[in-house]
Amino acid sequence: MISSVIILGLVGWIIALLLIYRNIKVEEEKNYKAIHSSAIRDGRVGKLFKSGIIEGIPVISEEDMRTISKYLESDEVPEGFKDDLRTLKELNLKVIKKDLSEICKTLSCPAITAGNDKEELEIRGIQCINLKDLDTVGKSNLIRGEKITVNHIDYGYDKAQGYLADGTLVEIEGDVPENQPVTLECIVEAIIENNFSRKVWARVAKL
Repeated sequence: MISSVIILGLVGWIIALLLIYRNIKVEEEKNYKAIHSSAIRDGRVGKLFKSGIIEGIPVISEEDMRTISKYLESDEVPEGFKDDLRTLKELNLKVIKKDLSEICKTLSCPAITAGNDKEELEIRGIQCINLKDLDTVGKSNLIRGEKITVNHIDYGYDKAQGYLADGTLVEIEGDVPENQPVTLECIVEAIIENNFSRKVWARVAKL
């Protein structure tokens, strides 16, 4: 009788361990990608997932999810950036109560970054996808005097800045409209470009 109980107990533990192992393997086999806070600040990551350019299930930490909610409730955050955060939040996000390194190790998944965190994460054995690598891909050729459309405008005291569709940062000068639209038509005045980045100075186009 006692031996039967012991055997049944052992069988129960074995089944439980097999189920746990199976669940872990299933989690590892899913195409997860953990989003670093720098990629959230970059703003493009939600659209890249939504368009299918980045495939898989996006994962963020619980702390970063709270930060996103805080940004969305703030009156000081530009509306263009809020739109990017809304796009990200509308995805099928998996939120985990761990930091990014632990998430990557638990799910055996890469991290999506947009800053100088790549080297530090790779030292920890975490594979990285750096959004900054996109800055050198698919850029349009610009020339001085060309008319461009600048998006996600962030207005300052005496100037503004925004981004081209390819992520290029644009510093804007000139008579900025008082109604502060999210998109502006501008004229290119100067360009600084190298193999890794590009920055544009432009003036608001006269209507």
